[in-house]
Amino acid sequence: MAIGDMTPKEWLQKSLTTLTIDSTISGAVGVRKYITSITLNLQTGGTLGRTITIYKNGTSTSNEILKLYLNPANGVAYTIMNGLSFFLENGQSMSFKQDIGTDVVILVNGIEENLV
Repeated sequence: MAIGDMTPKEWLQKSLTTLTIDSTISGAVGVRKYITSITLNLQTGGTLGRTITIYKNGTSTSNEILKLYLNPANGVAYTIMNGLSFFLENGQSMSFKQDIGTDVVILVNGIEENLV
């Protein structure tokens, strides 16, 4: 690949857990990852909502960039990002978790730019 080449990518598609280590996207040497879409799908029927937390460059409270409550009364699929909103370079990361259970499926898509 040449410098500047852009490749569509799907980095994460899985059920979230209460542990951020289970759902982390990391930057890599020689590429820049642009996260263009994050979609969340609440799998549980009924009235049980879930709180999703997204972190950038660490998983402490000071690294929280978004906390979102998924309300099943509003439907079960949520696209919370659309467009070039975040990027990850070598040493950076984005992590995701839910408050309880494993019933939220996350899909993270984007574009990877070759830097070398």
